[in-house]
Amino acid sequence: MAALVSRSLLPPVSLARAMVKFEDKVQHSEYYEARPVDWGDLLGETRSEKLKRRLSGNDLAAMSEIAVVSYALIVGRIDQVPKAMLSKLPACFRAVGRQLLGPSHLFYLVSLFFQSGEDDLFLSVIDEALKQEQDQNRRSALWDMRFYIAYCAFTPWNQNQSKEECDQIVAHLWGMVDDVARDMPASWKNVSIYKAYVRCAEGRYQEALTHFREAQNQQGYYLKLYMNFELAVTLDQFQDMHAGYSGFPHGHQAEALRHTGADRAHLVSCDKTYFDLYFPAFLQSFSRKNRGELLHIHAVNFRLSETQLGDLEKQFGVLINATFDTIPEIEESRELRRGYAAGARYIWLHRYMELYGFVVITDLDGQVRYSLDALSNRQEADVYLKTAMFREGGAHAMIWTRILAGTFAIHDTPATKKMAHSISAYLFDRFENARHNGKRYFFSDQMALALAHLQFENHITFAEIDPLYVQGKKVPKNLSIFQG
Repeated sequence: MAALVSRSLLPPVSLARAMVKFEDKVQHSEYYEARPVDWGDLLGETRSEKLKRRLSGNDLAAMSEIAVVSYALIVGRIDQVPKAMLSKLPACFRAVGRQLLGPSHLFYLVSLFFQSGEDDLFLSVIDEALKQEQDQNRRSALWDMRFYIAYCAFTPWNQNQSKEECDQIVAHLWGMVDDVARDMPASWKNVSIYKAYVRCAEGRYQEALTHFREAQNQQGYYLKLYMNFELAVTLDQFQDMHAGYSGFPHGHQAEALRHTGADRAHLVSCDKTYFDLYFPAFLQSFSRKNRGELLHIHAVNFRLSETQLGDLEKQFGVLINATFDTIPEIEESRELRRGYAAGARYIWLHRYMELYGFVVITDLDGQVRYSLDALSNRQEADVYLKTAMFREGGAHAMIWTRILAGTFAIHDTPATKKMAHSISAYLFDRFENARHNGKRYFFSDQMALALAHLQFENHITFAEIDPLYVQGKKVPKNLSIFQG
């Protein structure tokens, strides 16, 4: 085939060391991860040396358009590929791909379309990829990609469908579950995970939890984007965790209770990285609507001196208490560090309820948009959340995406105290599971709130509120907190 582009448009090709970002099984893990791939592997042992020399750059004039686009994909520069050229890739592949490249190339191509958000291009080649792919792990990954794209109709940014449209999507998803059940071994995780996702789409969360637990005991590999299913437990298990829980045993907390007698407080938890990046902007925004109010910071593996706390109070006009939490166990993995820094506010929530009575929790990486005084005086509920789990009908998405850990408020009552202990017990159980079995821990705070809501909805009054902060706001590091 004649070249579709000139030599000058082709990149200087040395593909042996090119990096392909694709989903593949990594050692010591159950999910697919990005890793480098040698183009020689894509060509296969049976490919001629002539073709290999062409792909190594010795005969660029003979390369087709597919090589241009493929190279851009491989080095992670899909954003620089013209849309017109990108849209031709599936047809180019069908025309020349099987002659130029090894059979596994289609799997990588589909994976890259999926990762780059090119859903239309992905859907144009996924059926062919499933038809050709013989490796069971890769078939599992292909089904995971296809199912996820179909399920994205239920994500928060795609929820304008009518009830009839939602029912049609759910029916389509159940049809896909049946297709996968016929194609994949019965002992693999895929079908159980998909069933759980569809049950969430139907708003049948307890059944979803049962399917997630089934998947945890099954074999097979899955895309990393499904990892949060490892956090799921049934409500019976959630209740049993609380019954046998005597407190979080790791770490050591030192409290700096500089102000006592307060009946309300705003609580955040973070590590040093998040503190340096977000705390000044957060504190600045908090002080605008909460002058003179109390902020309690749960500092994970770092400390602030009395002088630093006093200077912050003077600069921003707020009161600050602190807990300095030293916990070396979380340094064992990034998953534990991230998950614990985010979840510490909920692990120790019962303690803060004892101290203050009314506690508000938000994330740190944003700007506060509420008044602590006004919220504390609301009396219509014991617990305030931002969640779609309250709403009847319409589209539902995954449990952990439908409840915000960064918008939460709670009054201290006997029932809410029990709920706080249940949350802490669950977070300890998942901490141990992550620590000893290499499982998921980040997002466990959101799953904990979802489980607590399902467990206590008939015993505690819940109310939905608007987000208490706007995420992603920072200020330049020229505030006095960073000086000196």
